[in-house]
Amino acid sequence: MSNPCWPKTILMVDPDYFDVTYAINEHMKDEFGQLQKIDHLLAQKQWNGLKQCYENLGAKVIVKKSNPCFPDMVFCANPFFTYLDSHRKLKVIFSKMNNTERSGEVDLWRSWFGEKGIEGISISGQFEGMGDALWEYESGRLFGGHGFRSKKETYQEVSHLAGVTPILLTLVDERFYHLDTCFSPLNKNVALYYPPAFDQLSNKILHDHFDHLIELTEPEAMNFAANCHCLDGKNVLIQSGDYTFTEKLNILGFELHYLDTSEFIKAGGSIFCLKHALFL
Repeated sequence: MSNPCWPKTILMVDPDYFDVTYAINEHMKDEFGQLQKIDHLLAQKQWNGLKQCYENLGAKVIVKKSNPCFPDMVFCANPFFTYLDSHRKLKVIFSKMNNTERSGEVDLWRSWFGEKGIEGISISGQFEGMGDALWEYESGRLFGGHGFRSKKETYQEVSHLAGVTPILLTLVDERFYHLDTCFSPLNKNVALYYPPAFDQLSNKILHDHFDHLIELTEPEAMNFAANCHCLDGKNVLIQSGDYTFTEKLNILGFELHYLDTSEFIKAGGSIFCLKHALFL
């Protein structure tokens, strides 16, 4: 039985205008230095498959319309951060995006939440929402990545607003520019991570916080295995691949659901980036 500490409403943005029209991360150019070409029909099929998987697992999926001005809007983990206040009421912190190409997305989300009467506040420091600030929902810990998109000092503001002290982790590899590209807390005891994405101190911090810290190989990390999502403490939605850790997760009681998000990986995102889990 799933634990109510996990949010079971999944917010997604349709991929109608998804494309690679600029390069703001290491994945958006091919081996020849050209912008990645997107197969739009395949991207739609892959997105549909992800949505269907969530629904099959009992999640409620809410879909927001995309906007032609923002080809990365499909990655809705980034423009805002959500938490529950002391009365278990949903609150929103709107991001301050690092790249101007995506900054306009925040205003669209501000309007969307406002229409629903959900309180939100804009943050003053550089911060990219739940791309860098990851909840470990079972025990209520918050892990905060910084180094490329979110600033370390901004987490003081996040802490004040959300009432939780983030566990800070320093990112050192530009290929893994968000915390959700190289780290995934599956429950209070188990996490996936790619050690070279972090500095030495951050690796030690992670080892101190999980009984089972499962290392990814470089090919697994580059296949965005860490950009998975554990929906309820058991079911893990993960990018398709031949992984060395599969048996370990099975022994620990997890059930893996493999999904192809290869077209979205060309833009630097996969399953975790393509959704925002909400307590609604």
